[in-house]
This record gives sequence, C-alpha cells and structure tokens, in this order.
Amino acid sequence: MAENRLKNRKKTSHEESAHQAISTMTNHELRMSIIGFDYDELNISSEDKELLISCEKELSFQGKQLGNISFIVGENLFKAKQIFKKYADRNLESDPQTFVNWYSKLGLSKDQAYLFLGRYNLVISFPEYKERVISLSDRTIKEAINKKTPDEVKKKVLEGQLSTGKEI
Repeated sequence: MAENRLKNRKKTSHEESAHQAISTMTNHELRMSIIGFDYDELNISSEDKELLISCEKELSFQGKQLGNISFIVGENLFKAKQIFKKYADRNLESDPQTFVNWYSKLGLSKDQAYLFLGRYNLVISFPEYKERVISLSDRTIKEAINKKTPDEVKKKVLEGQLSTGKEI
C-alpha cells in the first residue's frame, strides 16, 4: 500500500512539472513576436507590447483562415464554372456571361472572382505549395496568375524568392 502512495506521489509530481513547463513555454510564446517585429524599440509599456503581440497573432491566425476560405470559394467558383461550360454549347444563354451574372448575383466582383479562381488554380497547379499560396496577398496572387507570368516565375513566387509585384 505504501508503494502505491509513492507511485502516485511521483506521478503527480511529474504531471505538475510537465504542466508548469508547458505553461512557462506558452507564456514565453505569447510574449514573442511571430513576425519578428522589435516591439522593444517602441518604448511602450509591457501591457501594450503584449496587447500588440496578441493582435499580431490573432491577425496572423485570421489571415490563414481567410486564405483557407479564399481557397474554398475558388474551388466552388471553379465547380460552378465547369457546370456553366458544360451547357454552353446547348444553350445560347449559357455563355461565359452567364457565369459572370451568376457570381455577380452572389455579390462578387469580376476582380474578386478572378482572384479566388486564380488562388485555387495555383494550388491545383502547385499542390506542394498550398500553404504558401493560401498565405499570399491578393496583389501577389494577381501578379502570379497573370497570363504573361511564366511558370518559372510562379515557382519562384511560391518558393518565396520573389514577393513584390515589381519583382514578379
């Protein structure tokens, strides 16, 4: 019986130590910038610094969520476009303009639809770079999906070698 108490005491002590270590690591991570911004140069209070880092992390997380949503929207636009194409030869009403009218009724502009479809097509063309494509800005996507942009340049964008519109 004394042996069981000793095992339980060791187990509890180990669990508490692990919990403390995780808590310390989490607190340290919460205080660190993930974008490498030097908040110490701002000469602001530690509370404001922590708030800015919290905002940074939340914006970064939400940005990834937006990228995922953009991909899903692009995928659905692609599927819809394929359906409209399927009936284009049977019905004069189902020309490319019908697809434009359809997504316009959803509240999307031509530019938005183009970007959503472009992001989706980039992922389909370069599936190994899905996470990178999802995180790219709309401006970078626009430059990368331009018909004049060669595949070698697209690959450099996806590898992070080129990032600005001017570079692309």
